[in-house]
Amino acid sequence: MAAAAAARTSRIRLGTAVVPAPLHAAPELAEQAAIVDIISDGRLDLGLGTGYRVPEYRLYGADLARRYSTTDQRVREIRGLWSESLVTPDLSRTRCRSGSATRDRRARAGPGGWAPGCSLSTRLC
Repeated sequence: MAAAAAARTSRIRLGTAVVPAPLHAAPELAEQAAIVDIISDGRLDLGLGTGYRVPEYRLYGADLARRYSTTDQRVREIRGLWSESLVTPDLSRTRCRSGSATRDRRARAGPGGWAPGCSLSTRLC
């Protein structure tokens, strides 16, 4: 849905609300977010959370008792996938918007390989 909105708009920020990270694989989240971030020219705010519904955890075979540590681990995994260019598309070759100026992500990259001011670096927490 976010990709469709990104393709049809040019100024609004796009957000996922909260995706329950323990119920998804890190590469899945990283690649989907990367695609939307590229289509939107850096307007994606990826929201990750723990989730809480027991039926969802049962359905996905996830451990509800470890939801917080699993969420933290997913964030580390996603950042690692992005910084090591292990997802397709490779975000290190794309551009990101910071205010009115567009700059190369890698040229401004800080710790972890992501530039301050880019949606995926500052919004993923």
